[in-house]
Amino acid sequence: MTITDPPARLAPSLSYQPQHVDTTTTALQVALFGDDHHLQTRVQKAMVGLDDRHAPGATYDSDVRRSYDMLRRLVRVLGGSSRRIAADTALLSAVFDWAAIAAPRLLPILSGHFRLAVGGIEELGNGSPYQQQCMDELDRADAIGVLLHTELGGTNGTDMQTLAIRQPDGTFLLRTPHAGAVKFMPNVANGGIPKTVIVTARLVIDGVDEGVFPFLLRLRTTTGLAAGVDVAALPDKAWAPMDNAMIMFRDAVVPADGLLGGDWARVVGGRLVCDLSRGERFHRAINPLQTGRITLAGAAVAGARAGTAITWHYAKQRRAGAGPALSERDAFLRDLTSGVAQVYAMTTLARDVRERFGTSADVTRSVRAMLAKPILSNTALAVLSVCRQRCAAQGALRANYLTEWAGNVEGIVTAEGENQVLQVTTGKLPRQVAQGRAPRHMDITGLQVANPPVDAPWWQRLLTERERALASTAEDGDNGADVFGADSAAIELSTATAERLAADSLLAAAQHSSDRRARGLLGVLAAAYGLERLQAHALWYSAQGLLSSEQAAQLGIELTACRRELAAHLDTLVNAFGIPRLAAPIAADDYQQAWLDFAGWDQLLVRGE
Repeated sequence: MTITDPPARLAPSLSYQPQHVDTTTTALQVALFGDDHHLQTRVQKAMVGLDDRHAPGATYDSDVRRSYDMLRRLVRVLGGSSRRIAADTALLSAVFDWAAIAAPRLLPILSGHFRLAVGGIEELGNGSPYQQQCMDELDRADAIGVLLHTELGGTNGTDMQTLAIRQPDGTFLLRTPHAGAVKFMPNVANGGIPKTVIVTARLVIDGVDEGVFPFLLRLRTTTGLAAGVDVAALPDKAWAPMDNAMIMFRDAVVPADGLLGGDWARVVGGRLVCDLSRGERFHRAINPLQTGRITLAGAAVAGARAGTAITWHYAKQRRAGAGPALSERDAFLRDLTSGVAQVYAMTTLARDVRERFGTSADVTRSVRAMLAKPILSNTALAVLSVCRQRCAAQGALRANYLTEWAGNVEGIVTAEGENQVLQVTTGKLPRQVAQGRAPRHMDITGLQVANPPVDAPWWQRLLTERERALASTAEDGDNGADVFGADSAAIELSTATAERLAADSLLAAAQHSSDRRARGLLGVLAAAYGLERLQAHALWYSAQGLLSSEQAAQLGIELTACRRELAAHLDTLVNAFGIPRLAAPIAADDYQQAWLDFAGWDQLLVRGE
């Protein structure tokens, strides 16, 4: 046996290849992404041009540095302004999605830069010279934006522990009063990358705690780390390489104009002028998180789209000896058709929520983002896990992207609000609204998708009935027999609402599609998704007397029929994802030859020749 040194590249350089599609594929893409094909094509081409791939021998630190280099290149390619990218919701969503697919090492730093820093200054700033200087550097990507929000003791809403103490000269001193207040996980450890950060901290004026506000600080510049700041690099993560760190403040000075209070919070004559309550101040301070939540969650689904596409491509080549291809095996087809249906439902739900952030008129958009983020990212992670397992040993290799996509989704599950925390929060809102402790638009059970479906099939009515029943028991204080308490009951309700909205978004896409064949396929996808949700909760439906044994058997028959129909059209359904050719061996037309090329070996004879 001989061991050869592998070449530095696994496949020929990535290249952008426009796809030629039929009317049905086009109609499916409109349902998934909207009708701005030019935007999707432009961003996909830019992201593919970054040529992000796993390089053998690359270190964790080199991957980190590479991600920042790609960000600067991306900003230049898309017009040279981070500010313009951040302000365009459709463009920003496309950037996140195509980064998730074609530049997975870039994705983890996008939210901090575009939404939390640039978007935070835009939404919360006052245009002062200091803030403008920071914005100009971020705009050109001369500095990278980061949010310092999470603390070592946990991020507990208005109970933030970091202090910002106002001084007589108008400046603020950032102070870490105890271990629990250490800022934890922000990507600021690399000493060679300028970082401008927004720090959430408790504003203290003359000894009075005024609540949580955001403060703007040039943490790292070309001359080094800001005075009064200690940074300790954290150990490497198992996924999504980032220069994560712990940060301790020892009276670091923030200029007077570093308070991001816009026209709603300012210090006049040494006193805070703000009409918002302490709780409202916190929610205003973290408002940029909402767009970050839905863009990141949508990117998780984009990774799942890529995962199903590359798995399907590989499965059509993979054979066990002289037997059928993996793509012809019924167990595999059951898994992949299920995954495709889930991905379609999540993509249409993400689009419905994202589009509401393009206008300031929708007061429900923040709660929709909180509600959608868990189901989008949890579903994406589950789909990618199945894809990785079905690809067996091939799926374990970073060069084949599946672990990169899944790793990013693992991070997204935690980022911008840990999923279970968001589910508890949203699931308790209906009862809070009923008690008059929250505005009516926060009742998640009243949410509807845009252009909701006109005709509700029987399975959709059962999804709605589950949501209604769970909301009713929550309002009565009855947690039911299958939950531990109020938090787990809230999670059940939040999940039921999110599943209903996902099914409705796909049904609406089916009913409003302009192509007859696309309408049929979208309808079958919606039915497959909805029937799977009923199957997952069959015990609950049976206990409620809503599903007899005969109906349960019929459910299984219908679900199997849907999967068989989808299996016959997987090429069309997967092609609609528009995934470009990636530099992964299993994405090649001949994956075995791609690995021989990697090893630098001459082509071997095909079995039987």
